Amino acid sequence: MQNNIDAQLLYSKILFTGDITPQDFENSYLWASSALLGGMKSSQNIVEKLNNYLTEKQTDDVKNRLKLFFEKRALIKDKRAIIQIAKFYESYLDPPDIINAYTWYNIAVAVGIKTAKIKRNEFLNKLDQEDLLKAQTLSIKLFKQINS
Repeated sequence: MQNNIDAQLLYSKILFTGDITPQDFENSYLWASSALLGGMKSSQNIVEKLNNYLTEKQTDDVKNRLKLFFEKRALIKDKRAIIQIAKFYESYLDPPDIINAYTWYNIAVAVGIKTAKIKRNEFLNKLDQEDLLKAQTLSIKLFKQINS
């Protein structure tokens, strides 16, 4: 819950294998996805396996829980969560939500995550003027919340 991706991956593996506790594929998917979006590439294997066991409704429910977890962590200035939620909107939704992806990458740059600038600029070029205005307005609002 403190957004430690090593702990999330380990917990996901425990929930996947059923060692120590009964198998729980939904929560295993949640924590493996969080670790993956946090940069733990070895989580990909568990996520792919779990896609074979979970229904689309189950994965959608987990994605909603994941989004809420990242938002809560981001609003308390967890820099990893800010990047994770940007990646979530970019790669975990089909189609990607480019307004929210840009919004969170924009916030990431503003809080000092220099590596987010390239991604922010990629999304900048995908937005029309109206969507860009929405995204920047939302960025400013959320940035103020994070820093208050």
